[in-house]
Amino acid sequence: GEELKKKGDEFAQKEKWSSALGCYDGALVHQVTPDRLKSKAQMCMMLSNYPQAVKSALAGRDLDPTSLPLMITLARAYRNSGSLSKARDVLCEAIAQYPDDPMAKSDMSEIRSLLDFQYSRVEENGDVPELADWDVDDRAEFCGSCGPPANRTRLD
Repeated sequence: GEELKKKGDEFAQKEKWSSALGCYDGALVHQVTPDRLKSKAQMCMMLSNYPQAVKSALAGRDLDPTSLPLMITLARAYRNSGSLSKARDVLCEAIAQYPDDPMAKSDMSEIRSLLDFQYSRVEENGDVPELADWDVDDRAEFCGSCGPPANRTRLD
């Protein structure tokens, strides 16, 4: 199992995503670990298989709910699949547990900008965003430590 994980890491460094994914899947057959699930999720994202990336990252987080790398990977999988509110929720959790982490803060800033853009499209043009989980009522649901996106107003 560990040899397959190492081989997968080597393929990933060479940007051979499919080969890396195959090695990670093989390593997971031997033993399911949070790190192996995170690696699989990352390769799935590189291959644009976002539903599988989310599934793998969620499984990893279930095994290690306080793992910052898994939270970041899950948030990015959600973001890439268009589930910005879910990405935001995971990042709020990460920032609550790791308030000084620059990667979580940077990713949250990106998510807030994307949400601001989506909200502005609705407010200015009446366009409906093309995101699977976007919900107008969701706009007021930012966690206390993260706060709402800048310049955001409610429609109601």
